[in-house]
Amino acid sequence: MSLPPDFHVSFIGGGAMATAIASGIGAAKLVPYSQMSISDIRTDTPSLRQLSSKGVRVEQHGNRVVASRANVLILATKPDVLLPVLRELDPASSSCIKPDTIIVSIAAGLKLSQIEAVLPPRSKVIRTMPNTPMLVGCGACAYALGSNATKEDGEIVQKLLESIGLVVRVAEKDLDGVTGLSGSGPAFVFLFLEALMDGGVRAGLSREVATKLAAQTVMGAAKMVLEAGKHPAQLKDQVTSPGGTTIAGVHALESRAFRGIVMNAVVQAAKRAKELGQMNSNSNNNQATGKIQSKM
Repeated sequence: MSLPPDFHVSFIGGGAMATAIASGIGAAKLVPYSQMSISDIRTDTPSLRQLSSKGVRVEQHGNRVVASRANVLILATKPDVLLPVLRELDPASSSCIKPDTIIVSIAAGLKLSQIEAVLPPRSKVIRTMPNTPMLVGCGACAYALGSNATKEDGEIVQKLLESIGLVVRVAEKDLDGVTGLSGSGPAFVFLFLEALMDGGVRAGLSREVATKLAAQTVMGAAKMVLEAGKHPAQLKDQVTSPGGTTIAGVHALESRAFRGIVMNAVVQAAKRAKELGQMNSNSNNNQATGKIQSKM
């Protein structure tokens, strides 16, 4: 899929994730840097200065300006300010957002229906759940289509986000599970990686050597899963020879319910994501009710 030559991508919020996405899109030559805009309260951060030097238009307090340019508008603010920001745009009474603009949220916990409720009817909204490894171009991201977004809209967003990682489409009901797995998962991997490093140090390796070997081992094992086309259990069995060192280590892990602990971590993180989504929904409903009462 090729994008039109005048295609423009805008961001409201210029934090780490927004600048990573913009950098990936530009580096992949999907959209020229000169056809990207970012609005943020601060414009003097190193990442924004670097993008500006490449041609990205960085605007201070320029939400309306960047929104008016966008074919794809990426909402990269914190979840608690996203809906107020959209209300301040007041797209229903101004033309700052074009009718065919694809609006992409990367805010955790805010449902498609909540975002659509403060936008004009038939707005095309897509909700995404990226993770922090996207900051180094090796992320995992899932997205769900809003009620008016088409399959083609999703493919455009997927193409853009694939510049910094793997992207899959899911139903919105699955995004809490995605949050528990790939959203929170890097923290679980970091804990495991730290444990591998400490194990290496306990076995007599220097901290520097243990860190390099542990990180490369985790990265290599993950790459084998993605590229070998085999179940992780098959890959594990290839390493665990009878009576060998690996099966001794696997036995030590399984004797402490290693897999069950990891599964519980994902489930608990997904459960918390659902709770936070409900809290956000209740909070926004209360705010809306308060505004209605104050006008009566």
